Amino acid sequence: MKARWASCGGNFKAIFNMNFYKNYIHALSIIILLGFVPSYILQYQSLTLMHHFHALLSFIWLVGLNAQPVLVVHRLGTIHKAFGWFLVCVGALMLISTFTLFISTFETRVNQGAIFRLVYLLDLFLLPSFVIFMLLALVNRKHLMQHTSYVVLATIMLLPPGLGRLIYGILLMPLSLPVRLFFEPMIALTVGLLLYFGHRQHWHFRPTKFALSGLCVTTALCYVYTYYR
Repeated sequence: MKARWASCGGNFKAIFNMNFYKNYIHALSIIILLGFVPSYILQYQSLTLMHHFHALLSFIWLVGLNAQPVLVVHRLGTIHKAFGWFLVCVGALMLISTFTLFISTFETRVNQGAIFRLVYLLDLFLLPSFVIFMLLALVNRKHLMQHTSYVVLATIMLLPPGLGRLIYGILLMPLSLPVRLFFEPMIALTVGLLLYFGHRQHWHFRPTKFALSGLCVTTALCYVYTYYR
């Protein structure tokens, strides 16, 4: 039994609270939707079929993600398991559409200005991290604490794109401020959410430290590549 919690630290089991994880996933998802939905509506006419397909898959996956901890809290394990495999299929299609859009727009976007280089270079960390954390969640699906923690970390990796759009939409655009200014608040808030998540776990779940340090190092490298190469 001790070996099962080795990657989490010895006291992780004692502080695990499913309701906290459920509410945290809900909060992260609301931020993501508040960032993406208005942006999607405003750009609807100019988007391609692939964009619409990606948006639909992402919405289904995010709604399903929020349903999963609710099913766990209400002890509907059989439904949770079956629905989880459905979300794996949806998530795989979502990733294919994500990488397709990323590759098709990368070269054009990175040449449009510093902010686009920063964002796209950061995505080179966020997207693989999301995949890794979701795969680890799948591998640890029989160990509820690790499984749920990996899902939360994966969701945090999806946060910056939506959060950046939200910051621009509610703060920068109304004040006619440059779009470039959303990057630092986006990073600071994401780091803050990782710090809070780690604090609530008493830092017993080591992958949270890896996610935090990886985000900080990648952000520094983004600045170096964008401004000092």
